[in-house]
Amino acid sequence: MTAVVTGTDLVPGDVFGAQAPVEGPKLVPSMAYEILVPEGAPDLGPVMARLSAQDPTLDIESDRRGIRIRLAGEVQKEVLTRRIRDLAGIDVGFSVGTPVYRETITAPVKGYGHFEPLRHYAEVHLRLEPAKPGSGITVESEVDTDTLSPRFQAQILSALRHKRHKGVLSGSDLTDVKITVTAGKGHLKHTEGGDFRQAANRAVRQALMTAREAGETVLLEPMISFSIQCDSQFIGTVLYELEKRGASVQVQDDGITGSGPLRNLADFQNELRALTKGGGMLELGETRYEPSPDQERILSEIDYDPVADLRNTPDSVFCAGGAGFTVPWDEAPDHMHIPLETVRDAGYTPAGHRNSVVSEEEARKAFAAVSGRNKNEKKTVKPHKRRDMAMEQQDVTLHPPKPVCYVVDGYNIINSWRSLKTLPLHDARQELIRILSSYQGYLGCRMILVFDGWRVQDNPGSRNMRGALEVVYTRAGQTADAYIEKLVSVLRNEYQLHVATSDGLIQNSVLTKGARRISARELELAIERSAVIPEEYRQHGHD
Repeated sequence: MTAVVTGTDLVPGDVFGAQAPVEGPKLVPSMAYEILVPEGAPDLGPVMARLSAQDPTLDIESDRRGIRIRLAGEVQKEVLTRRIRDLAGIDVGFSVGTPVYRETITAPVKGYGHFEPLRHYAEVHLRLEPAKPGSGITVESEVDTDTLSPRFQAQILSALRHKRHKGVLSGSDLTDVKITVTAGKGHLKHTEGGDFRQAANRAVRQALMTAREAGETVLLEPMISFSIQCDSQFIGTVLYELEKRGASVQVQDDGITGSGPLRNLADFQNELRALTKGGGMLELGETRYEPSPDQERILSEIDYDPVADLRNTPDSVFCAGGAGFTVPWDEAPDHMHIPLETVRDAGYTPAGHRNSVVSEEEARKAFAAVSGRNKNEKKTVKPHKRRDMAMEQQDVTLHPPKPVCYVVDGYNIINSWRSLKTLPLHDARQELIRILSSYQGYLGCRMILVFDGWRVQDNPGSRNMRGALEVVYTRAGQTADAYIEKLVSVLRNEYQLHVATSDGLIQNSVLTKGARRISARELELAIERSAVIPEEYRQHGHD
């Protein structure tokens, strides 16, 4: 008998039928690698997307800075290398593996997020609680549907479930946390689905920052179990080396067993052979996540700044005077529109209703007052003297319009324009600089083109002029997104700013600071209308 099942949402691993699947041991992707692609190789994006669809356990991240993947071991790396060779016809390499850290909390904490740039509105309150190890992230709501509509609640829950929440210690994935929505507020006219996503994610980050200040966040690192077999004459030497690597061990009749940090034991096999003159055997077992014994040292090496992470900001955005403004995470609770339940948290019980009886005479007086019969008949009102406003001199201050300044996210434009992303990166940069230099001359305004140089080691950053076009390369450790947001904050009082990027997060960020946003496609169309793009360029870009 043959059965055919159709559907567009099916992925490998889905089970049909009433019988629950039997779960076996799961591979834990505990090491992260960057895929090294040969110079001039084709784009691996479609190949990696296909591999991810075939094997949902592959944890792949791809952006303009490269492709990163999390794997469970060397065997999985070898299989992946062979699959890429079969599909793309190229041999790739891998960078030196780094441990995949995670973060969690140790005590309940509340979080508050508000997102209200002009013509947008959303506010979310929630509670984070520690959950069972290995449970991941669970999300639920305790808000009554009479208080917040099911449609708004669905948007909040969907945003929380589909977000890859980052911790505030190292920027690693958050895990083993239960998120409960406790309150929310939207606007019938101005609230969009993305507004609740912004508010909910900011609330989670605000809660994590509060927990961090209270010392209630913890870094988790992969700990791996192992067993070692070697001659008894080498046991002392091996135990000493394991102790140096932070492992806890038990000496058995048939060898040594124990567990320790994966970062110290991943390459221990070669060291063991040297210590035992080739006679030692190491077998690695299950990987699990536990609080890191070297948290302070690891965090100092990572040097993560959660406030500078603009894609995962803990701050809130409020609106006043027709413009949005950012409120730091530690001040945001005082600005929330939904009252914080501090009184209820303190054990306060609301007073009950009090019944009273109103006499007929009191009722007549009340109705008379409402109907306007409580006027004083003897009181006379002097009419106001009419003023002829046309005859009065009025001082009017005219503010000259601000000059226009364009800020362009270089690599975002290159990756968005079909005519540029097919070129080698150096050629694409030079072509974009040439086009924008011509367009700047056509507009006659200030224009700043920003390229991301944060991954170039020891890069001090640079700024040079191409005609009147300012070309900026950010320094090492600074992303173009961070530079653009800081630039907008500095120039917003001096210029009418237009930020050209299709990155939704940076668009929302600059919008809250009063800048106007235009997409990469809108910029391309505007340049085409100005006729500064050659005809052959237009045909290449839109065929």
